[in-house]
Amino acid sequence: MKKLLTIAITALSVTTFAQTAPVTKPSTNPTAMDNPYRSPRAGIVLCKGKGSAIVVADFRKTTTDLSATVAKISRFISSYIEVRHVPVEGDAIKLAFSERDKEGVAAVIALADEGTGSPTLSVFPEDRVAVINVGRLKEGADDALLTARINKEVWRGMAFVLGGYASEHPCALKTVNSLEDLDKNCLSMTCPPVNFKAADSARKFGVAPYGPVPYGIAVKRGLAPAPTNDIQKAVWDRVMADMASATNAPSK
Repeated sequence: MKKLLTIAITALSVTTFAQTAPVTKPSTNPTAMDNPYRSPRAGIVLCKGKGSAIVVADFRKTTTDLSATVAKISRFISSYIEVRHVPVEGDAIKLAFSERDKEGVAAVIALADEGTGSPTLSVFPEDRVAVINVGRLKEGADDALLTARINKEVWRGMAFVLGGYASEHPCALKTVNSLEDLDKNCLSMTCPPVNFKAADSARKFGVAPYGPVPYGIAVKRGLAPAPTNDIQKAVWDRVMADMASATNAPSK
């Protein structure tokens, strides 16, 4: 009986405490943060890591807007990609190799207008270069179809250069023997197995990783956009202060 009474009193005490104990709400104070570098309250931003770039180089005078396509590829293979408009004339393959030899460039997907006498897509996986001949893609195409063809070939060229292969999954990397085959494929992007393979190759080539990171990490890397709210401003100030303190600290 005494034991049962003790249990009852204990249970009542726990229940009473649970009912009367104050609820601790998450702090809304932007300066109240344990780790400003990892604080999720400041948001997540896309950011480049350390390493080289994959370059999409357009050698034509008139370019195609590839920003949306390249942004999607970057996210899918977690790799940093730059688009460069380099309007020059000459042998497209030599120009692509020259672009690849520049400092900070790991691979090149080039666009040129070589007319109908050159291949539609030339790929040199060992040299990490692909050249898309837009001249061939123009055959029987209006502006919308030409843009769709170019976007598909950028995906395909990127995948081949980064170790891709013909995929049996729904994917842009279906066998293409003609422009009709290219047009019939309703998918303009590569599938996850190909993306995983491409991402792995990109790391081996030294391509900078690219993807979402906490705002504080982006600030530390010097790649964060300007703060847009009190939380981000607090993180920005704290990280900048930490970096200044580390710079001014006497060397041992």
